[in-house]
Amino acid sequence: MPMKVPKLKTLPFVEENSETVLKVEELVRFLRKHVTEGDKAIRIDNLKLELSKKKELRTVDANTFVTFQGVIVYIFNHINDYAICQTIAAEISKVLCGKTDDKNEQRKEASEIINGETVKLNNIIHTYNGLRQSVEKYQEYIFKEKPTVTVTECLPSQCINHTNGVHAFVECKAAADFGSLEEQATLVRSDLNKTHGVVVPEVIFLEENTLNEYSCKQCTNDNYHKFHLRDDYFSGKLGNKIVHVLHEYDEDYIDLLEPKTLKHQDDDNKVYCEYCFQNISSHIFKPLDWKHFDLLKEWYLKFH
Repeated sequence: MPMKVPKLKTLPFVEENSETVLKVEELVRFLRKHVTEGDKAIRIDNLKLELSKKKELRTVDANTFVTFQGVIVYIFNHINDYAICQTIAAEISKVLCGKTDDKNEQRKEASEIINGETVKLNNIIHTYNGLRQSVEKYQEYIFKEKPTVTVTECLPSQCINHTNGVHAFVECKAAADFGSLEEQATLVRSDLNKTHGVVVPEVIFLEENTLNEYSCKQCTNDNYHKFHLRDDYFSGKLGNKIVHVLHEYDEDYIDLLEPKTLKHQDDDNKVYCEYCFQNISSHIFKPLDWKHFDLLKEWYLKFH
């Protein structure tokens, strides 16, 4: 597994129990090989003690290994003790400050989406943005006009007469008749069911511009305070702004479809809706998490 940091390329890192590790003896041999005049003596017992306190040592088949993170921590902790640590730290800084390539940008985006506003329905993870966008595109295709819509997960404490699904809030024109609303509600349910395998017990039609009152410039997805909207709906605060609510609590009206999914090879609990995560499908299982310490590993290792 080649490194992006030149001086670390020669170190024989291996994979053990899903961790990248290096034999302690190899690290000591490497450091001693690059000792220069004025460097402190390198004692293996002291090195092991330091890394043990940081819980970065692993024992496999009577061999003692240090984790990749442990190697990096040790290097930065001894910049003033060993010239080689200064050199490696400089190389790491150069890599970190270098231009981020397109792949890492995409992996960063994948991490942000996965850790953003998602909802798990029928054991499949969706994004609110993906649910909303599919409704918008389908309705725009049918009616030649993009609807103003948002969706929220059912609230268990309030939704006692139906199973887990989503509520769709859709703005409608004042002149809309009941027949057209029924048709639109059917299309909303059909799209979310066929595309995402999601049920829609209630489609709530609102007066035009109602959602503007819940707009949010900081929101990362559909720019609405959707949960505030849902709370106001259940508390009755929306009042006359509700034009009509079309219910469909009997789920026998559909054969719940299994949407196309992306399954995590190491975690059965992580099954992603392909539609919602289509833009990051090639990076969904190797996102670049900029907030976790493993970021160091991501910069230096090339994954195959």
